[in-house]
Amino acid sequence: NPAEFDLAAERYCQSKWSDVQLRFRPGGYSTASQTRLRNQCFKSSWMSLLLHTVYRFPRSAAASAFRLTTVSDIDGTSVQWALGALLFKTKYLPLREVQQREIHS
Repeated sequence: NPAEFDLAAERYCQSKWSDVQLRFRPGGYSTASQTRLRNQCFKSSWMSLLLHTVYRFPRSAAASAFRLTTVSDIDGTSVQWALGALLFKTKYLPLREVQQREIHS
């Protein structure tokens, strides 16, 4: 839920870098890269802003009525969340017409 996400983000962002580095060792954030750890505070703030301000997902208890499905890969190709959203939206575009114009030009 949004409140739990915001609390977890706040805790992470308030952590000392030395503590984050300790948790990076096996048993902690062992699957995250150093780059991800460095960018996580920004990304969590950005994600919250994007979901609640730009896309207007509610922060209230009503948020449980909304379901957001994400993917990590499409046909074996890794995608980021934003790219996945873009690919989902492109199913509404007349891509065949664009491809035909490129072939004939």
